[in-house]
Amino acid sequence: MPRVYRSAERAGENITHAIVDDGILDAILCHTGRQAAGVLAGLTARGVAVPDRTMLAAASDSEHTRHSRPAISVVELNAPATRALVAARWVRRSSTRS
Repeated sequence: MPRVYRSAERAGENITHAIVDDGILDAILCHTGRQAAGVLAGLTARGVAVPDRTMLAAASDSEHTRHSRPAISVVELNAPATRALVAARWVRRSSTRS
């Protein structure tokens, strides 16, 4: 089951304690590379093996993700294209229900 945690960009390491205390996840997606680097530091400090136990990814590329060891995966999000696709599907779905 997905869980959502909110934290400041620089607070990735701090939020990791709550994540681990609630139960170690299979994967974590962070908003920024800096946040992911903090989560990586927190997971490592708590003895969680990345990526063997938990996969870690960021929604934006950065120096943090490119140079981290172990690696932090990156999922590039194209917000304008995603919004357009969602809107088009919503309009199509709405028009078939009326």
